[in-house]
Amino acid sequence: MKNTTNYKLKKPEGTDVVNVEDFNSNADIIDGKLKELETNEIFYAVATGSANNYTVSISAISTLSTYFDGLAVCVKINNASTGASTVNVNGWGAKAIVDSMGNQITNGGLKKDMPYTLRYNGVNFILQGKGGGGNVTADKLLIGTTATGDSGAIVGTMPDNGAINITPGATAKTIPQGHTSGGTVAGDSNLITENIKEGVSIFGVTGKSSVVDTADGLATASQILAGASAYVNGLKVLGNIQSRSATTYNPSTTAQTIPQGLYLSGDQTIAPVTGTANVGHVLTGYTFSSANGINLTGTIPSKGSATITPGTTNQTIVSGQYILGNQTIAGDSNLIASNIKSGISIFGVTGNVTIQSLGGVVGAKGSITFGTTEYGTNYTKTITLGFVPTVINVYMYNGSAIRQGTWQTIDGTNNIVVVSQSGAIAVRYTVNSNVISMYVNSSGYSGTYYWMAMQ
Repeated sequence: MKNTTNYKLKKPEGTDVVNVEDFNSNADIIDGKLKELETNEIFYAVATGSANNYTVSISAISTLSTYFDGLAVCVKINNASTGASTVNVNGWGAKAIVDSMGNQITNGGLKKDMPYTLRYNGVNFILQGKGGGGNVTADKLLIGTTATGDSGAIVGTMPDNGAINITPGATAKTIPQGHTSGGTVAGDSNLITENIKEGVSIFGVTGKSSVVDTADGLATASQILAGASAYVNGLKVLGNIQSRSATTYNPSTTAQTIPQGLYLSGDQTIAPVTGTANVGHVLTGYTFSSANGINLTGTIPSKGSATITPGTTNQTIVSGQYILGNQTIAGDSNLIASNIKSGISIFGVTGNVTIQSLGGVVGAKGSITFGTTEYGTNYTKTITLGFVPTVINVYMYNGSAIRQGTWQTIDGTNNIVVVSQSGAIAVRYTVNSNVISMYVNSSGYSGTYYWMAMQ
């Protein structure tokens, strides 16, 4: 019995006994090899579907129900890719297409009408026969070198500038486009803030506040405080302005001057005007200042010299005025008791003048009427005088004749003096009394009697 050269299949010869096991063994070997061919075969198909989402149908493996590790397909792309892409074989589900570096397909990574071999690794389909790819262009590749990108072979055009050394200046310096092997940007140890003018920044270093251009300075010593200094046009100037600390100035009758040329280092306080006077406390025509105001004018009127002669009514010196001159209350040397009637007081002087002291007498007169039934002592009528009489006279007028008693001087006793011619009237006078008592003796002497009494 012979064997085939490659797979060692048994080949019975004419004299060999045919054995079923030999046929089965050959069949197993052929089945295994066919499986190997199926696994390693690259199945071809034209893609359908939209860009980036490709579908293929392969009838040779239609008996299978899912992907297997190592499955290879050659897919002719119907639409160029615009980004990450997938392929769905026989409806088994979309699987990502990645390059050999595991990167997603980029815009233009799969070209229209171009066949691409893809092999399944159990997770994704790997694009075969292509490197890492990339978006390199000629200007990004050094001149004289080549590379392959997504767009194909590329010859570099980037210039090789070698080493570049730059010294900064007042204007920008351009670094030429292309490749450089390195170089330097010069530094300067003097590029520090102390060497840069205030308000200026050089390469990010800001000038120090004390570094200033003093060329335009105009200050003089008399414009700078004593103890302080400044730089003017490059020269140091020492100030001589004196300072005055806090001071309080009280109001005065003369002006108080704060001298010019001083620096007021403290508050200068002008004390307020004090006092409670108002215009009603100061004479008219005079001005004053108080807590009530400045330069106020008084309103109190003035009264000049005057002489006041007393009279029978009060004379008032009005309040609210200033007595500018003497106010004289006139006097009179005749204002004495001996010139004033007794019982009268003038300005506190009580008089003692009587009629008698003047050489006269005090008298009184009147009348008393007696009816026809008013007679006898039971009908005595009295007269009260304002003085004690020394003489009493009584008379009666009866129509045609006057019955007149005689003047009698009271002798100081309780006498009844008959003064009428017929003795009809009796007059009783009590010693040291100012009461006169009168009565008639009978009804025949009724009528009106007139009397007069004197002291």
